[in-house]
Amino acid sequence: MSDPGGVESTPEPGPDGPSYGGGTETAASRGGARHRSPAPAQLRIGSELLVAVLVIALGAAVGIVAGLVWAAVAPHIPVAAQLAGRETANKALVGQDLAFAAVAATAGVVVVALVLAAGGLRDRRGRDLVRGPGAVLGLAIGGLVGAFVADLVGKARRDPGFVSALHRLAPHLPASVQPVYSSAYAFQLRTLGLVVVWPIVAVLVHAIVVRLSSTD
Repeated sequence: MSDPGGVESTPEPGPDGPSYGGGTETAASRGGARHRSPAPAQLRIGSELLVAVLVIALGAAVGIVAGLVWAAVAPHIPVAAQLAGRETANKALVGQDLAFAAVAATAGVVVVALVLAAGGLRDRRGRDLVRGPGAVLGLAIGGLVGAFVADLVGKARRDPGFVSALHRLAPHLPASVQPVYSSAYAFQLRTLGLVVVWPIVAVLVHAIVVRLSSTD
């Protein structure tokens, strides 16, 4: 195109070729396109997974306390009645499992309260992470982990006392029979299905609280 003076204008060459005004694509702009920030979906998934890991760790920590509480509140097996074959010993075994279920349910509620108390934990878009799927996943897996930790801690806390009482009250019991009594009546969770009480209670309570407190 020619200007009024009759002189034809030409595009000014640049380091990346001729420049035609607003349509110019520079090397800097192309480099910026190659180094974009992570997509929002990737950031959200990473944040949810981090919350899940933290909640699982919290469940394991609470499981230690729950195991100690279970060992303290569960009924003791009367070793003398057990050696005599009385029904009292079997009732105590059932009571130990019921006590575990009660402690596990309470621990699930406690974990949910602790998780929701951290309501200020938000992602870059301001979404409350403790009310999202990461927290629910952490409550489910962390509940199972906490229940198994509680079983191990409770057994370690109470089992030595039962074994020593067995040796004291039945010193003439054959050595081959003592392990049978120990495994049958030692302090432990016998109904393993009760480990799901913790995660079920935790997930349900979390869902109810989030639902009732939702302002959407």
